[in-house]
Amino acid sequence: MSQSYRPLWLSPLVLIAFLVAGSGLVVGLGMTWASGTETGATGSDYIAEHVDSICGLDDVRVLSKPASVQYDDLMNATAERRRMQAESIDPTSALGQVLETKARRRVHTACHAVMTRLEHCSVWKEITHRNGAEIADITPNVVAALDSADSGPETVAASR
Repeated sequence: MSQSYRPLWLSPLVLIAFLVAGSGLVVGLGMTWASGTETGATGSDYIAEHVDSICGLDDVRVLSKPASVQYDDLMNATAERRRMQAESIDPTSALGQVLETKARRRVHTACHAVMTRLEHCSVWKEITHRNGAEIADITPNVVAALDSADSGPETVAASR
């Protein structure tokens, strides 16, 4: 009884070749494994990065009436960010990280309230329309709503 000899290294090489060819096909079709972006989604009138979504719908293919904000201006208008600047709190310190998180929550809450009131479907840090149509900037409305927006549970002691 003679069995045919098959080198053990042949199977892994075939597997590797298949994986490389398969990933090349996926990349060639314009797909990515985990990019997290929605830029230029087919069938969408809007161009935006998924990470720029603040609240509301985050899939550009289903947007109907998005709004944009100047996120840095909103963050600088929060009580937490003003406290950090007034007291020279390092953003990388424990207290600084807590205050930054509370500021982000406050901005999110205010954006959501204004989005709902003005009947927008979502709020974005940066978004454009394919044909250049203007996207509503609701930054002034959100700044006005920041003081009434809740920033989450009170976890920061006023010990500083």
